[in-house]
Amino acid sequence: MNSPEYIQTSLAAAMSLGFEPGRFKDPVRLTGLNLLLTYDKGCLGKCAYCGIAGSRQDTDNKQNFRDTSNNPHTNDTANNQDPSYALNKQAVKEPLKNQHIQRKDNNTPGGPVAEITDTGLLAADNSGSKRTSSKKTFIRVKWPVYRLDDVLYALQAHESSFERVCLSLITHPDAVRDTITITKKIKQFSDLPISLLITPSLITSPEILKQFKEAGAEMAGIAIDAATNDLFIKYRGAGVGGPHKWEKYWEVLKWAVDVFGCFKAGIHLIVGLGETEEEAVKTIYRAQVMGAKTHLFSFYPEPASILEDLDRPGIFSYRKIQIARYLINEKGLDISKIRFGGSIISFDYDIKEVLKEGYAFMTSGCPCSSDSRISACNRPFANERPSETFRNYPYVPNNEEKKTIESQISGLLI
Repeated sequence: MNSPEYIQTSLAAAMSLGFEPGRFKDPVRLTGLNLLLTYDKGCLGKCAYCGIAGSRQDTDNKQNFRDTSNNPHTNDTANNQDPSYALNKQAVKEPLKNQHIQRKDNNTPGGPVAEITDTGLLAADNSGSKRTSSKKTFIRVKWPVYRLDDVLYALQAHESSFERVCLSLITHPDAVRDTITITKKIKQFSDLPISLLITPSLITSPEILKQFKEAGAEMAGIAIDAATNDLFIKYRGAGVGGPHKWEKYWEVLKWAVDVFGCFKAGIHLIVGLGETEEEAVKTIYRAQVMGAKTHLFSFYPEPASILEDLDRPGIFSYRKIQIARYLINEKGLDISKIRFGGSIISFDYDIKEVLKEGYAFMTSGCPCSSDSRISACNRPFANERPSETFRNYPYVPNNEEKKTIESQISGLLI
């Protein structure tokens, strides 16, 4: 089961589209539809913290597949391509062009309803559900596989629930070609803005980014993830036998800003891989100066990954970096206004005002249409279990939640 005929989507998105039983407890709501390329031979990346890393490809995608064949619009033609499992530069340079895709009428499957509770348990009426078990996760949650057509018909029926679609590449020789194909197809089914999470190791020139934009992508993300070159090498590059290079990621970020526009590109940064708070903030500021905002994640150990036993960052430390990101990206604060001693000591800014607003502690990412401070890609429970306090709130925190945050950052409010 390979892209472009098949696609992975987050469990939250599958629930929101009606494919999986369940719903989030109020006021949680998914506003970004996250899609991920999928290939039987997996990802060439070997990132130490990633749930889909090549080093963890001991589970076949068939375990993740959700059969939605009751959809009358499903195309049952199998994708029989068997690509060479290596980075093929010629394949990357010559993505599929001018493919015509017919837009069909709307039809979407439904599903039984359940609820994710505060204890993290999923209670469901499984009648009609064709769920299969799988150990494979990515940013903490399972990513089931569906036929792309089924996802797009369901999106048509639920489009008002979403603010944006984000399509993520993986490190595979067909990923560039298939991203262009899928992006064009999404545009034919939906008017939602499209973001791409790009794999720089596949991008040989800015021309590929231009083809992404011409296909319909509006924004681009670069998952730099690690805050320093040394950590990048250790967990993404030579240290794990991976193909990725720090300098290449920053080069492609520059290209993305040039092609998509200032602040139409961003980086992903994971806090908790061994960086200092100062190193994390310097990376945020470096991207800001280049014209890219930062989408912040709190490290969560993926089972069976190399870093499955690494502790998560402390909540006070993470909150400080969230505040720094918000002030740099949204308030234009110069890094000289942040006092460091390895860790963040203080800000030359009214932190009580930041707490009152609440935006700093929300998920950061590509923006929704109504307010640039609110991320459309809000990723509920990507950084914590449902029973835990949100690291990244998927909505503006309420007054009681702000009191919790106040207790977590009390050291900054003295």
